Formats: sequence, C-alpha cells, structure tokens
Amino acid sequence: MKISEFLDNVCEQIRYKPIRVEISRELENHIEEQKESYVLYGLSKEEAEERAISQMGNAEEIGKSLNKIHKPRFDWKILATVSVLLVFGLLVAYTRDNLFYSYLEDNSIGITYGREFGAKFIEYFAWTIISIVGLASIRFIDYTKISKYSFQIYLIALFVTIACIFRENMNCIDVGVAPLYIMQTFFMPLYIIAFAGFMKDLDKESKIKVDNMKDRNVNIIQAIVLGVISILLVLQIPSVLYAVVLGITYIIMAGFRFILEHKNKEKIFKIFNKVLICVVIAITIFTIYMLINGSLVIENGRNMGTNDTFSLIFVNYGLIVSVLTIICIGLFSTCLVVSVSKVKELYGKMLSIGVASMFLIQILFSVLSNLKYGFEWGTQMPFLSYGITNLLVNMMCLGLVLAVYRRKDILQKVEA
Repeated sequence: MKISEFLDNVCEQIRYKPIRVEISRELENHIEEQKESYVLYGLSKEEAEERAISQMGNAEEIGKSLNKIHKPRFDWKILATVSVLLVFGLLVAYTRDNLFYSYLEDNSIGITYGREFGAKFIEYFAWTIISIVGLASIRFIDYTKISKYSFQIYLIALFVTIACIFRENMNCIDVGVAPLYIMQTFFMPLYIIAFAGFMKDLDKESKIKVDNMKDRNVNIIQAIVLGVISILLVLQIPSVLYAVVLGITYIIMAGFRFILEHKNKEKIFKIFNKVLICVVIAITIFTIYMLINGSLVIENGRNMGTNDTFSLIFVNYGLIVSVLTIICIGLFSTCLVVSVSKVKELYGKMLSIGVASMFLIQILFSVLSNLKYGFEWGTQMPFLSYGITNLLVNMMCLGLVLAVYRRKDILQKVEA
C-alpha cells in the first residue's frame, strides 16, 4: 500500500473535510520519519515505506478514531438554557404587551404603554424565530477569517457610534427595517470583536514603526488608545452603562491575554473558572432568596419598567416560574464559563471571553437593577428583556461563541 492510498483511506473516515489536509500532512510526516529510520537500518525504500505504513495500523480504525477527536462540536447545554430563556422572554413580551399594559393603565401608575405596543407580540415572536435562524447560521462560519478584518470592523463600529452621537433626540439609527435600530447593543459587540483581533496580534509586526520601541509595545499602546477612544465615544451618546460594560470587557480580555503567556496558565484558568462558577451560583441563590422575601417586587408594581424582568414575571406568573427563570439564567452563565474554558486557540479564546464577559456583566447589572441596589442601572437582561434589536444582536453574538466552540477540537493551539 502506498502512502497516498493509506492517507486517503484514513481521510475518508473523517467527516469534517477542512481538517483532512492538516491530518494528512501530519500522518505523512510521521510515516516519512519512520521510513527514513528503516532505511538507515538497511531496508530498501519500498520495504521501509511498507513497514512504516504497516506500523501505523488499520487505516479505517485510525480514521474513525481521528474523526471522533477532530470533529465539530455543539454545546447543547448552552442551546438548552437559551431555548428556555427565549420562552421566558416571550412570556415577558406577551405579558408586557397584552396583560401588563392593562394593569398599568387601570391603576394609572408607573410607565404607560400605548395600545399599539400591545399588538407587537406577534412581531416579537417572528423576530425570535429569525434570531434563532441567525444563531444557527453564524454557528457554521469560520470565525478565524474574521481576525484579519479587526481594524476594519473597528472603523465600522466607530463610524456607527459617531453617527448615533449626531442623531438628534434618538441616539440610534433607523435601518429602515422596523423595528430594528442601530444602537449601543449593535456596535458594542463590533468593538469587542475588533479588540479580540488586537489582542491576538500583539506579537505580530506592527504597521506603525517607532524608534527604540518593540513591535509588541507599539501594538499594546495602539490597542489601549483604540479602546479608550471607543469608550469615550460611547460616553458621548451618552451611555455610561454601556461604556462601563465595554471598559470592563476590555480589561478582562487584556487580563486573560497576558495570563495566557504565564507558564502556569492552565492552573490559573482552572482556579478562576471554579471561583467564577461559585460566584454565579452564589448570586443565583441570593437572587432567589431576595425574590422569595419580596425584595424584587415593588408594591403595586410601581416603577416596573422594561428592565424589571423578575418583578414582571413574579407579578404575573408567580414564584415558581420566577425561580425557574433565575435558575435558568444561572445555568446559562455557568455553561458559558465552561464553554469558554474549553477553547484553546488564541483568537477564539479572546473572542469567546469578550462576548461571554459582555453577557455576564449585563446579567450582573440587570440582577442588581432588579434588586434595586444603588441607582437604576438601566441594562437589559440578555434574551429576556423586551427589545428586538437587543435580542437579534445577542443571538448573533451567542452564535459566534458557538462557532468558536464548534472548532475547539480542531483548532487546539493557543498561540501565546
């Protein structure tokens, strides 16, 4: 059997075609090394090649084994928790648009919604289906190709942010497809995607040359400057909350980027993941405790707005549904942390850390807002709070996380 024939037989068992070339190359190199060893022992090239191939084993069994290792993965746990959250999100939309409106109007309290607002539930349901399709589509993209367009993506986000700043009274842009608007939730993920690329390219040759300064240092300064500019522009919208979320996300991504260079990075990540999961569990339990004790609900529904998710569900569906919602949010957060921890490739790691941080920070601020701690944070709970643009963008971002996870066993090297 020739080497090419053996490799073909192996690759036929591997369903994910893009990885076949790399696997074939690795196997061929290994066979050639064995072949050279046998030639040194006095065998002819033909005999050495046959012996080397024979030593590899059965081609079909090798191919099946490699197929199990090098195949796209799907995080069903995240999908399951998000599916439940979407159902609760539909409950929130239905309640606000059809039931809760009447409650507010009859009692003449708090925020009053127009009749036309209640008729939008079907529209919200349709966009939920569209967002699911969007998530499924993005999951199949090759996210590694996004990296080389990081600066262009940053410029697009910059342009959109500036456009929103000069948009009188709205601070958002109507894209002409009702009810979608370009706003903070649209361009914030773009900044995060761009910053992930900047973090990945820290060790690459800088396009900007500065005397007596290493390329790495120039790249670090460039990333910091671009990050600060984006935060300052978001503050001009004005949107203090999203500027804070963006800034914290940048810091987390940069911190993890430098941890990846530490010799004990695996140990550090394991400890951090365990601590973070414990924090998520603690916050979940505390939120349930506060809900049971009535701390999440304001008397007579006063001041219950679009971000008072838990209060709204509690008033209309009772304690059990509210507790299930909180548990599902906790499970989603935990699954997100676990999913990110399994990614090894550098750009995928930065990308998933950035998006996951964005989700977790918004969830934390939303919980604090529902608990009525401090000032009104004004952030929306991902997948639950009403907002079609927010829902669509969040689902697209989650699709990107799943796209990274899908290739985690194919692109395993952390290039730090």
